[in-house]
Amino acid sequence: MLPLVLFLLGAEPAQVITKPGWVEMPTQDEMDAYYPELARFSGIEGRAVVECAVAVSGAAQNCSVVSEEPTGFDFGTATVDASVVFRMRPKTVDGVPVGGAKVRVPLNWTLAQGARKLTLKDVQTEAEVCAGYAEAGFKSWRELDRFFLYNYWLEAYTDTALRVDLKPSEIAARLEASRRKASATLAGGGAVPEPCGKTGWGALDGGPDLQANVPLVAASPAAQVADAVIEQPATPTSLLYFYPRPAMEAGLELTGAFECARTRDGRLENCALVSEQPAGHGYGPAALEVIKDMRVGPNAADGTPLAGRKARVPLTFRVPEYLTAALPADAAEIYQEGERCAGYYLAAAESAPYTDRTREDVLNWTGVLAIGNLVLGRTPAEFNESLVRARKQGAADFAAGAVDASYRETCGWIVEPPSA
Repeated sequence: MLPLVLFLLGAEPAQVITKPGWVEMPTQDEMDAYYPELARFSGIEGRAVVECAVAVSGAAQNCSVVSEEPTGFDFGTATVDASVVFRMRPKTVDGVPVGGAKVRVPLNWTLAQGARKLTLKDVQTEAEVCAGYAEAGFKSWRELDRFFLYNYWLEAYTDTALRVDLKPSEIAARLEASRRKASATLAGGGAVPEPCGKTGWGALDGGPDLQANVPLVAASPAAQVADAVIEQPATPTSLLYFYPRPAMEAGLELTGAFECARTRDGRLENCALVSEQPAGHGYGPAALEVIKDMRVGPNAADGTPLAGRKARVPLTFRVPEYLTAALPADAAEIYQEGERCAGYYLAAAESAPYTDRTREDVLNWTGVLAIGNLVLGRTPAEFNESLVRARKQGAADFAAGAVDASYRETCGWIVEPPSA
């Protein structure tokens, strides 16, 4: 069991909890379910502290992240997510249960015995090597397995490089050097090293690892099942990644439903496939992987408690429009505008110490340039060149007084559209 230590914050005297005990803490299986995927795949352990209000029932409410280390691996968010199963047994004050007191809960995230364990620098070095191989082996963004591989390792490399304080110029130079080295290795008959042929979801060669078969069973009687309220839906990336490739390439929409048991934290388990259309295209095994990351609410769609009944969960695989639609006529001009804006952010980050904001800027705009290049049919080598070109032009514009702080307003829409 992972250690949980409770510290009291400065609360009002009527809300002070002395020597609180725990009624329920996350089980090891629940902690494994919440372990941040990038951290797990990278072999990183961490720690986070969250601050929560304690309800009269003992449940932790309104939790927020106080600190996490190392940053960038979502240990804080995972701890907030896991807090739904915290249950305290507070002391009473004058015989009245205490509600609303503030507590701080530190949570250590440890990997299973035998799992590989790395430092942040180890992970950065590995991601740099793998990003080079992903670039060297990339053909087309429509070749989805390689696209996922490329996107995964490029983001992992950029993110970890920022965490060890590499500047944008160093990030671009080292990425290009890694690509050239990997290209030479592959041209000489060398193999892609582990784990560079994988992502956090598994190996990409031949598609994701899926259960061999998921049998279709009869639906339960109406009294034993109810339509679930989806609180955390499937992500577009997950749906695209697990979409059975032959069906996707044929433009075939796959739809169906499962009946599952809901765990106390909203996850789905013991799922049974009760419908699929059309049959025979691999819907069951693929959909079963997708729903592992979904969450459902405690009540059914009609508002009645779900407890004691199975949750009916529908899921559809549909080819995204952007995979079939032609590029807009002005796609190159849109990308050129994106490169100009990216240059401002990269140049600003190059010339000042990093903050969380500037790290996020570099990560976002590197992604904008990468996707833009690939959609326009350019190579990873051309993308690496665009990183250098954009930053240098941005620096020149700053030096010439051609741009000021307003670039955040004029360029921010490309990463985050305005609300108006």
